[in-house]
Amino acid sequence: MSQPVSRVYRYVRVYTALKEQILGNQYPEGTLLPSEHMIGEIYEVDRTTVRKALQLLVDDGLIEKQAGKGSVVLGSAAPQNKPFALLEGSIAFVLPKSHHNGDRITQPFYASLFYTIEQQCSENNYSLVYLTLNSEDDFERIIQTSNYAGIVFVSNVMPEIMDAAIQKNIPCVLVNNYYKNIVSVGADNFDGTYKATRLLIEQGHRNIGVVKGIADYQSTIDRMNGCVVALQEEGLTLRKENILQAEWDYESGSNAVAKMLNSGQKLPTALLAFNDHLALGAIHAISEHGLSTPGDISVVGVDNIEQSQYVSPPLTTVNINPSLIGKVATSNLFAQIKGAETHPVKILTPVSLVVRDSVATLSV
Repeated sequence: MSQPVSRVYRYVRVYTALKEQILGNQYPEGTLLPSEHMIGEIYEVDRTTVRKALQLLVDDGLIEKQAGKGSVVLGSAAPQNKPFALLEGSIAFVLPKSHHNGDRITQPFYASLFYTIEQQCSENNYSLVYLTLNSEDDFERIIQTSNYAGIVFVSNVMPEIMDAAIQKNIPCVLVNNYYKNIVSVGADNFDGTYKATRLLIEQGHRNIGVVKGIADYQSTIDRMNGCVVALQEEGLTLRKENILQAEWDYESGSNAVAKMLNSGQKLPTALLAFNDHLALGAIHAISEHGLSTPGDISVVGVDNIEQSQYVSPPLTTVNINPSLIGKVATSNLFAQIKGAETHPVKILTPVSLVVRDSVATLSV
């Protein structure tokens, strides 16, 4: 039997270590924490990771950032927070094991989602534990021995794993997927790619291609449907040769587009990639083949990761707001923990189009 993977994201480790030191009075009230650079060296993490950890300490009321001075310790007993010994319990953040992406917590969507849910858990005096599971893991033993107060299932977790939690009356929600037996929260992926495709059509594009993510993911299905419906409304179709299959990462996006560019087929004037990593990979492949974005092929992504605004050209994308998804999911989870009656409904959070420079206007 394979062993489930349990780990805490790096900034959470830094936050937890510093918080323990503050609560243990290793940094008395009024003293300064080490500089961000020093903390990064101590824990072997980058500056962004350190800043996320420090922000959690600010949110806890344990430190205050003072310009020109640094991170000042406010005290080891912030009144709005309980010490570790009085935590209400642990919440599990459960992803399926994947042969496609390795440790997907490093992907921007999952990292942002985890960060938001960890913040919400901290504010409610829970710790958050990251697990990856598949059907071979003894999930019933795991939940019996760990005694989780609640569970956030993410993406394509096996239905039998979710049913095991439901049967044991453990409060739980599902994020970024849909299952009929559980409260499901996700972005309105259909609307996102519908809006993106409408934008391309309005800019004169008629021969549009897509770079798909993993085929059996609900987000892939919904994003494909949004694109197809927008095209059909204009009497257009998605040509089979313009449907490029990838996974979710930069390299597979680049490889899929390179294969199309080498095929000799008539090239689409625009590509809609089902996440920003695929879109950035597409832009790379287009450039490597001596073509330009958006001059030869326009590109649109989904996710609005931070890197999308700094690539050349800045990427037009769909903002799916994982922070909002995380807040809605945890709000529902904490209501269940408190005994509120809930129903297995599907909740879709709104998305918005972020228009930048990667889409050209064609004359119709």
